[in-house]
Amino acid sequence: MRVAVVFYGSGRSDQLKDLARALARGIERQGVQVQVDLLDVAVDREKKLTLYDYLVVGMVSETLFRPKVPGALKEFLARAGQIAGKRAFAFVPKRMFAAKALLKLMAAMEHEGLYLKNSAVISSPAEAEYLGEHLHLSTRPREE
Repeated sequence: MRVAVVFYGSGRSDQLKDLARALARGIERQGVQVQVDLLDVAVDREKKLTLYDYLVVGMVSETLFRPKVPGALKEFLARAGQIAGKRAFAFVPKRMFAAKALLKLMAAMEHEGLYLKNSAVISSPAEAEYLGEHLHLSTRPREE
């Protein structure tokens, strides 16, 4: 299974980058058949997401009081290839109005046809790693 952890922080991405890396580490711990790629939208603008089975998308809003999805992230998702119907997870770092920012991100992802399985406001890399380990990536029932 191929998983892409996509993030966009528009200059304030250190916290977001740490959370994305921690999510990727947690996802990798799920098994040997999981391949995780970390994609920074500011750097990997032309990357296509068609070959990925699961998408994890995170952002930091450009504005604090009226959160909105950055135009670069919307544009990236619109040009990312065939992503409609793919399962996805949305996340934002914990800060003021994070819940509103998460709702905006989820709406943008659903607009592109992604099937949101889960979402979270994440406060620390440890929490992100835990969430990554426990994301339900497969369509098959979990064996525990």
